[in-house]
Amino acid sequence: MNKFTHGIIVLNPKLEDEDGIPIVHFLGLWQEPTERDIEDLEEELKCNSEFEQCGNINELEFMIANSEHIKMFNEMVDSGGGFSDINVINLN
Repeated sequence: MNKFTHGIIVLNPKLEDEDGIPIVHFLGLWQEPTERDIEDLEEELKCNSEFEQCGNINELEFMIANSEHIKMFNEMVDSGGGFSDINVINLN
C-alpha cells in the first residue's frame, strides 16, 4: 500500500484527559483534503454505525493531519498495528 501523504483526524474534545484528546477516527488520503472530504467524512461517521460515532457527531472536531500525524499513522500501518495503538493527541 502507498503511504498516506495527507489525512483528516477526528477528535472528541469532551473526552480529553491528562494524556490529551482522543482520536476517534483517522482518514488517510493521497491528496490534500478539501472541505467536501471533511463533509463526506462527517456524513459517513454520522450514518454508519460501524464507526461508533453516530450518537456524538456534534461533539467531534475535524482537523487536517500535519506531517507528524501522517508519519505516525503510516508507521502504524507498516507495523500492522491497530488504530487503538495511537489513541490520543496532545495539541499543546
